[in-house]
Amino acid sequence: MSRPPTSPSWWTSGRNGVALEEIAEEQAGKIQIAKLNVDDSLDVSRRFDVMSIPTLILFKDGEPQTKIIGAKPKGALLEEISSYL
Repeated sequence: MSRPPTSPSWWTSGRNGVALEEIAEEQAGKIQIAKLNVDDSLDVSRRFDVMSIPTLILFKDGEPQTKIIGAKPKGALLEEISSYL
């Protein structure tokens, strides 16, 4: 059985953070959410070319699949990641 997609995501706070926490709870077992502070992890943010926050990067099997930039309402985030669930 493969692991659920993992989405390391970068944001300060606000809409995406709350929406992602809700999505993670609702989609338990299908997705894992990881948060990373870009100020504390400049090497990682450079590696994945994070130029703006919030940025969400969806990984599957350790490889980036898509990048979502900017604050989005929960419905829009879910629509963008649904094909990966």
